[in-house]
Amino acid sequence: MKQTKSALTMLLNAYRAVYKSAYFKGLASAVVLTAGLAAGAAQAGTVLSGGSSIPSDVTTIQITGEASADGTSGEYQWLQLKSGDGSALTNAQVTDFTIASGDTSWNVITGNSLTLENATFNINDGTALKVADDTQSGSLSVKTLNIQGDLSVLSSSAAAQVKATTINYGTSGAQYDAERTDFATTTVSGSNASIGTLASTDDAEEYSTSTIHNVYGDAKIDLSS
Repeated sequence: MKQTKSALTMLLNAYRAVYKSAYFKGLASAVVLTAGLAAGAAQAGTVLSGGSSIPSDVTTIQITGEASADGTSGEYQWLQLKSGDGSALTNAQVTDFTIASGDTSWNVITGNSLTLENATFNINDGTALKVADDTQSGSLSVKTLNIQGDLSVLSSSAAAQVKATTINYGTSGAQYDAERTDFATTTVSGSNASIGTLASTDDAEEYSTSTIHNVYGDAKIDLSS
């Protein structure tokens, strides 16, 4: 009986050792996992928003989508000018602004505005920007706008405006191909949406002389009220 009791005691002690080891290993794993998550959170890049202060020596801005972008050299992870995140962003020193990464989930101007009066603003192929939505206004005003990706100007209840002296849709010199599926698409939708002086209810062939619209073969404009 003593042997049996002793054997049971040894067995229970062995189980306790196993559980204790597993518990502390689990804690160690949790600590490592938490540290990893914290490190990931720390690597989040700087977003260009209404509360941003562009450094005085920066004349070129690029939206990179990279977590390493910290804004100090003009590189930002995303463009997110939203209602409530700060005042409208206006800057006269920036001469070149490029969206090089991200879709309309990441690059948005809603309930806010961006004015870069001396800038050439580029929406690269494979990227996208949304200005305004169904309930919030939005405004983008630049010197020259080059759209090789997608631009959505959407609003029915609030003003959605994109303004530029010259707007280039697509790639200069590109020829139309009926089989093309990857058009640079500009969508202007809603009774209060406009691009340049071209409103969503206008005929796409009728442009005002105050804005020059150049439409190339790899681009299309979708207008709907």
